[in-house]
Amino acid sequence: MLESQRNGGQSPLRVVEEVRQLAGMSQALYARLL
Repeated sequence: MLESQRNGGQSPLRVVEEVRQLAGMSQALYARLL
C-alpha cells in the first residue's frame, strides 16, 4: 500500500521514465542471453 501511495504522489512522467529504464535494461539482458 505504501508503494501505491508513493506512485500516486509521484508525477506520471517519472513513472514512465522508470518503466523505460527498466525495459531498456531488460532488453539489454535479453540481447546478451540471446
